[in-house]
Formats: sequence, C-alpha cells, structure tokens
Amino acid sequence: MKRESFRSRLGFLLVSAGCAIGIGNVWRFPYIAGKNGGGYFVLFYLLCLLVMGVPVLTMELAVGRASRRSAVLSYKTLEKPGQKWHIHGWFCLLGCYLLMMYYTTVSGWMLDYPSAEDYLNPLYASSSADGHGSNDGDYKSEEFDKLLNAALAQTDVKKRTEDFTKAQEVLAKDLPVIPLWNDNVAAASATNVKNVSFDYTNLPTYNTITK
Repeated sequence: MKRESFRSRLGFLLVSAGCAIGIGNVWRFPYIAGKNGGGYFVLFYLLCLLVMGVPVLTMELAVGRASRRSAVLSYKTLEKPGQKWHIHGWFCLLGCYLLMMYYTTVSGWMLDYPSAEDYLNPLYASSSADGHGSNDGDYKSEEFDKLLNAALAQTDVKKRTEDFTKAQEVLAKDLPVIPLWNDNVAAASATNVKNVSFDYTNLPTYNTITK
C-alpha cells in the first residue's frame, strides 16, 4: 500500500506546529508565567526552548524525513546492525499514548471550566445531603438552595456569576466546613511598589504588583 504524504508545505507546517506547541502552552502557560516572574519566566522558557526543544524537534523531523516510516520502524530502518535504537521508538509510541490520556482529560476540563456549580452543587446543596451526594456534613439551607437554583436557571453568564457569589456568601456566613489551619506568610517589599499580595501557596502574585 502506498504511504500517504503531505501535499503542500503549509499542511506540513500546520501539523508540525500542532504537534510542537501543545495544549499546555494554551492552558497552563499564561498562569504559570504570571506565577513565576512574568517576563523573566518567558525569557528562560525561550532559552530552554532554543537549547532543548529545537534540537529535539530537528532530530524528529530528520529521522522521519530520512526513513519515511512510523515512530518504531523509522529507527529500525536507520539503525546499523546490532544497534538498539528501535527501543527508543517504542518509548516514543508509549509517550504518545500517555500524552493522549493527559490531553483528553484536560480537554474535558476545558469544556466545563470554570464553573462554581462543579463544587457548590455536589458539596453543599440539600439534594446532595443524607447520603445522596458529597455533602457529607448534611448541610441544608433554604437560602443557599434558592440562590443556587436561581444561578443554575440563569442563561446570562454575568447574572449567573452574581447568584453563585451570593450563594458563596451564605456559605461564608453559615460556615458548613471549618478550616483546620490557616497559613501565614512574612515578607517585605520595597517602598516604591504597591499592591503586594500573596496567593494560596504563599507566593507573591507578581501580576498585581505595580510601581
């Protein structure tokens, strides 16, 4: 059977970009960059990309172009007798399977992210109490249920968010779950910066700091 090939350079470039960029650069990169120094993080990211990413990408393209085979057969085609490079091909195939497990999971999260319903309804709704859900403390509140149902019935995203916020204010007042600990952080900042704050991991929120 004749092996198919790309009909245009543009098609090859688009497929290569789709394989090289990955969903992590779209999903995780923005908040990881903001959490770890902003511009400095991007600088080191680009440096690692040039030092490690580009050589690996070039190697993969060279192996595929020279052998015109699959990940496993390409190494068998190019390796010399007695060499074991084809084992790396099996690791490549295993990596693809593991990567697709990760991609499908994250893609599922993206379809339902973010939504306060994901934790408000199963953890605090009266319908989830008495062993019918994850409301293990059997918390019940008519006011909370009313606001939650109003939010679920809303078609306007802004009003829906407002109702969810009001429902969470009821939880803050009733406190159905009591935190067992509270982390404190001690830090100092220069006098010429403002809006210095810390996130839940006790790290500075660099994107909010201003001069």
